[in-house]
Amino acid sequence: MDFMKWMSALEEGDTNNNPCIIKEIVADKYIIFYDKHLMKDILVVFKDCVPWCNNCKVDDCGHIGFAICLRQYCIRSGSTTV
Repeated sequence: MDFMKWMSALEEGDTNNNPCIIKEIVADKYIIFYDKHLMKDILVVFKDCVPWCNNCKVDDCGHIGFAICLRQYCIRSGSTTV
């Protein structure tokens, strides 16, 4: 859900309603973003293409879902910068 909100805010240029701020993307290694709900940076690491959330210490939380969608978005757009 947060990814769809992020996409909508990106398209509308509305950063106030954006649930996350993308800080850094290193292809096939990790993604760092700021979660506005938790008010902290989230690190999702990709090891052998398997994502791991360093915040939740799991591989299936909402942060993982956001990171996977963001990764696919970047691959489709041919960019690692958002």
